[in-house]
Amino acid sequence: MILTPLCINKTMSLEFNPISSFARIQRAPNLDKENLTPSNSYDAMVVLLDDFLRANNISKLLAYYKNKLNAVEEFTIEFDVNAYESSRQLKSIFKDIKELSLGQKVVTILNLILSHGDFSNNHKPVIIDQPEDNLDSRYIYKNLVEQLRQLKEKRQIIIATHNSTLVTNSLSENVIIMESDGEHGWISKYGYALSPPIKKEILNILEGGPGSFKHRQSVFNDVIS
Repeated sequence: MILTPLCINKTMSLEFNPISSFARIQRAPNLDKENLTPSNSYDAMVVLLDDFLRANNISKLLAYYKNKLNAVEEFTIEFDVNAYESSRQLKSIFKDIKELSLGQKVVTILNLILSHGDFSNNHKPVIIDQPEDNLDSRYIYKNLVEQLRQLKEKRQIIIATHNSTLVTNSLSENVIIMESDGEHGWISKYGYALSPPIKKEILNILEGGPGSFKHRQSVFNDVIS
């Protein structure tokens, strides 16, 4: 079986002389050639490859494709480390994500996750396990809470958290209290964040109990305006 002329993507191959010259070979049309179909395409490629290898130097081909395979493009993300640090206007300082602290990396990833739907038109539920990890309380209150409030108007958000600031300030419609015996987990209670039974659970589990909460309150009472 002879399939001529054989098609080669000249746009992608002109940078390599052996392929380029092979692609430019003028072959006489064969009126008896078969149409290329899934059943005969393998045989056609064998014919093409054999013709191609006989026309070129194997070592040059191997060197060319080895170079192509090793030419890996690297992409990275740069993040403005001053974007959320303070209410003051600070100049933008962009750093490679590899140079960021663990907390800054968490901020970067959270921003990608929480803003992705706006660019991809994706409104599926978002599930995040402990988004507060490695974040300071100021960032959580001033930034993450507001992001969750805005996002919940567009998508359902489910988070597992041990942070009371997220639970009480993000306007959660449903707080689910989970318990475990080390082997199995189950729902203990659920309800609106500001309902008395749920507030009591938040106080005991996330704030450490009434004693811990009152002690913290007494420590900062003189500086709270």
